Formats: sequence, structure tokens, C-alpha cells
Amino acid sequence: MDGQEERCIPWDPIPHEYNRASDLGITNFGEVGVETVDGVVCIVHSSSPADGPERDTTRRDHRWRIFFEGTRAFRLRPVIFGEWPEALPITLPPKSWSISGNRRVALWEIASSVYVAQSIDPGDRDEARHYVLLNHDMAYEVVAFGYRVEDLGEYQRPLRS
Repeated sequence: MDGQEERCIPWDPIPHEYNRASDLGITNFGEVGVETVDGVVCIVHSSSPADGPERDTTRRDHRWRIFFEGTRAFRLRPVIFGEWPEALPITLPPKSWSISGNRRVALWEIASSVYVAQSIDPGDRDEARHYVLLNHDMAYEVVAFGYRVEDLGEYQRPLRS
């Protein structure tokens, strides 16, 4: 690792306005395998207020499928800030990445990652990436050689009263 500290770098698989910590949902996170491709796939979803006259009663939900290609490691771990001392620390983006108020982004990449060093053969480390997806109080982390995103579309739903 050459003594380098972990640091966050931007990762933008979904539009910026949806990339908000505590608003991002993650479903179906896990390994997939077919004859020609192995990796990890997940569905992420997030909401933004609807436009027009429905904006006070409706939200727009949008979903994306993210497929991590050449996955070498993945993990899920709790991130409960200040409430659970035993929870593993995670490298967080700087506050300057805040989208609205104190909300941080929900998706980022970690450079000079200890997790990559622990998970990848030294000869492949320069090519591997450490992706982080934060869903409320859980961090989903993937070490892979790349990713691709499929836009699954948007629909409007009524707000709960």
C-alpha cells in the first residue's frame, strides 16, 4: 500500500440528484453467475420530489441495476455513527460532497483501499476498484474491475400520510 491513506473519489453510476445518503435503497445485493459472466449485482433506488402540481403528494422513484464485473470481494457491514463502537470504521467522503444540507452522497469509490490490498493479488491491485454504496446504516462494498449500469426507469408513488 506504500503507506498511502485511503481517500474517497467520486463515483457517479446514477444521476447526482438521486445520490443521497439515507435516501438510497439497495435490494437484491449478491452474487450472480451465468455461463460467460460472474460478478455481483444489486438494484439501487432513490426518490426525488415529483414535478408539477403533484409535488406535495407524490414522489418519483427511480431504479437502476448495477452489475460489478470481475468481482473479487464484497461485504456488507453496519455503519452506525457514534452508536455502535464495535462497528467497523468506513472512509467517508468529505462534507463538501454534501448534496443538500448535511446529507452526504450515498455512492463513492475508495482509492488506496486496504480492502483491495486484502482481497486482490498484488499484480492486479492497480486495476481493481473499491466501490461503496451506503444504504441508511449499512455499507455495501465491492472490489471489482469495473461496473455497468442499467436504468430500470421511474414511476411515481403517493407519499405516505
